[in-house]
Amino acid sequence: MPKAEPESGSLLQPKRPRGRPKGSKNHAKPETGLSPLLQLLGAMLTTLHLQLTYLQVKHIVLHGYFGNYPSIWLVQQMGLHIISKMKCNAALYLPYTSDKLRRGPTPP
Repeated sequence: MPKAEPESGSLLQPKRPRGRPKGSKNHAKPETGLSPLLQLLGAMLTTLHLQLTYLQVKHIVLHGYFGNYPSIWLVQQMGLHIISKMKCNAALYLPYTSDKLRRGPTPP
């Protein structure tokens, strides 16, 4: 059975270069869609926060399962700090606030 040759008028997509596209990590993180487990955690935290207002709780200790961005985001929205082991796939970065360093020789 002979192989069919592609039509000469078909549109072939150019091959992308290897690696991550430039600027793909330089964007703000979107609002996270919370899983049902995190929605339940948020409801429990709201209830506990209302019942324990006189203790002024500032930290929460969670299992390592909750050491990822959506969990951190949820806890920060409650005004708390999380104490947890981070997961191996967690990618949490603080924004850079200092002045941009100059490259090359400094002018006299």
